[in-house]
Amino acid sequence: MKVSSLLAALLVATIGAGYSRPLGAQAPCSIIPVMVDSARDEVLSVLKNGGQVITELRHDLGVTRFEAFAPVQLVRDATLCSRAAAGFRHEVSPGTRFVVLRLGPVYYARDPDQRQDTGVIMDSTFKVLVRLGAAIP
Repeated sequence: MKVSSLLAALLVATIGAGYSRPLGAQAPCSIIPVMVDSARDEVLSVLKNGGQVITELRHDLGVTRFEAFAPVQLVRDATLCSRAAAGFRHEVSPGTRFVVLRLGPVYYARDPDQRQDTGVIMDSTFKVLVRLGAAIP
């Protein structure tokens, strides 16, 4: 009886945490240095630019100085990476890895597909704030 109660509590806690991958599934977080460096360079370049959308984003977040996006931290937590995957416009295939970074008040998830979007910037609740699109030829 106690074991079944424990399993039920674990299931409720898992579902409540937004964990949608099967138990034991491979974590989607990528820590490959070249991928991490590329994602970091891309998002920092976008956040530094003076475009209207980014200016509005910084205003909405209350970020007056670029330094508020430092330090850039690599996310390794499988649950956070799984939550970030929900921000993509497509389903991420099992076993696909992608980079998730934390930059002050936001997360950046680099889209592993790169055909529709290059990545998404999300708030701390993983609500998509900005989609970065693929280059227009």
